[in-house]
Parts: sequence; C-alpha cells; structure tokens
Amino acid sequence: MGKAALMSKILGDVLFNLCTGHYEKGKPTNEARTAARKKNCMECIDKVLEAVVGPGDLLSSDVRAEFAAEAYAAWGSCKGCLAAKQAKLPPKGTDFAKYNLEIEHEFTTTGPFRDLAHGIVNRQQKLDEGFFHTFVERLRQAFGSDSSLGDDDFQAMAIELNTIAALCAGVRAFCAASGYEVPPLPSKPNPCQPSRFQRVSDYSTGPLRMDKTIAWVPTLPTSQLRKDVLQSFNIDWFVWSFAGNNPGGPTSKASAAPLTCWEFMKFMDVMYVPVQDAPRFLKVPGQDRTLNRGQLEVAAADYTTGKACNF
Repeated sequence: MGKAALMSKILGDVLFNLCTGHYEKGKPTNEARTAARKKNCMECIDKVLEAVVGPGDLLSSDVRAEFAAEAYAAWGSCKGCLAAKQAKLPPKGTDFAKYNLEIEHEFTTTGPFRDLAHGIVNRQQKLDEGFFHTFVERLRQAFGSDSSLGDDDFQAMAIELNTIAALCAGVRAFCAASGYEVPPLPSKPNPCQPSRFQRVSDYSTGPLRMDKTIAWVPTLPTSQLRKDVLQSFNIDWFVWSFAGNNPGGPTSKASAAPLTCWEFMKFMDVMYVPVQDAPRFLKVPGQDRTLNRGQLEVAAADYTTGKACNF
C-alpha cells in the first residue's frame, strides 16, 4: 500500500470512528498469552539496557553508561525537572538548554552531560534546535582535542546520546504504564570498551544529510551505510531502510548513529510492531489487539497533543 493510500485509509478509519461513535468490540486475551508477551518485552528490555551501557558508534562504554545511568534514574523522578515542568518554566523564547543547566537537579552521576540527559527524558516538549546545538558544542568541548573529528562526528555523538536517553525513557515509561518492576541498569563493561568507529566516515560513504524542513538533526540515508557495517553488525537492510529511506519518520532522527539506531529499531520491533508486519498490524479488524487502527491513531494523537511531543 502506498503512503498516500495508507494515510487515506487511516484518516478514513479515524473519521468514521469520530463521526459515528462506532468501535469494534474488544477481543479478550488470556493469561498464557499475556505471560508470553511480558516475557518477550522484559527480554527485549534486558537486551537494550545491556546495549546502552556498552560501546557504541563513536562513544565508549564509559561515556554511554554514565549518560544512561543519569537518564534512567532521572526519568519522572528529578524534583528539579518536575517542579519546572509543573510551573511551565522556562517561558517560551527562553534558552532552554541554559535554563536547564542552571536549575537544581537531583543528579546521580558526575557526568559532563548529565543536565542534558535530564532535559531529554523529562522535558521533551522544551527540546529545540538550540538545545541540540548546545549538546553538540558540549561534546566538541569534551572531545575537540582530536583534530580528526569534524561537525558530522560531533552531531552523530549527540544523536547517539539522545537515542540512549530515549531508550532509557522508553523502558521506564513502559514499566510504569504496565506496573512492572523497573529492572536495574546493568554494570558497565570493565575495562572500558572503545567505540566501534572513530568517525562518521568509518560507517558512511558520504557526509550526513541535513534537511531542516524535516528536522534539526542530520540523518544517514540507507544508501550511505557501508555494506561491511551491515554485515559485521548483522543489521537487516530491509528494517534499517525504514529509518534511512524515510527521513520524515521518527526513527530517521537516530540514523546518524546507526548501531544505536539499530538497537532502537530492534526495541521497536518487539515493543511496538515489526516493520515487516506493519501492513498486517494496520489491517482492520486487528487480529491480535483490542484497539482498531482508527482508535490507535486517535489515542496517539491525543497523547502527542497532551505531551506536546517534539520527537
């Protein structure tokens, strides 16, 4: 189904539900199926937590693990973040990155990017291009002594850490919504493991692509990811192309850090829907869920509006 036809079908479902009040009857689940689903989800979570504390694209296991620890602990618990959010601070037009750096947080690490981790997991609605640029400059200050690194490399580092924070927030949010106990973050590798690559050119055949009509972060087109990287890290080309060939999609925003993005894609595969299975998942009536497609879209739109989500 083409993109236009798919969007037309989804819109038709949504409008039909809104205008008629008709909803398909829910289909009951069973204990065995629920237990199997929980097992799959928790195993997926264990894998993604192991990944975020391990070595990544351009950052070592020490850097990633420290940032992940701050993001994982901060989600929904930092009193400084929650107080600012409750008070709707800072006002629109304020430099959020500067404001977020200056307020009092409840930190769990001494990492150089810990305030940025708090901003990402607790104040998504405040994130903007200025915040991303601040993140890039902070990374430049930390690693700029290496003269071989350029703008693409620092931007890819920022995207790598942003994606780690998103994964940590996703795990915490899922456990909170499901009533599951939050698993502890695994210990980081000892000794520290270096990054898989030294610079973007090690995994991309060309510079990152920037299109500010879509996002304020660069992306990595599928065609530029080196074939040896696909093979060495067992990246499924079809699944990866969902990020690289779809610049308007949410996963494309993580593509500049391909290994971390791949962990995100595998997480989505279990926790949301497999890319290969999307046509069946979107079919009405749904075969393995209670909500139909229209209801899912209404719920997503309502949540996005309520959270002022900028992802």
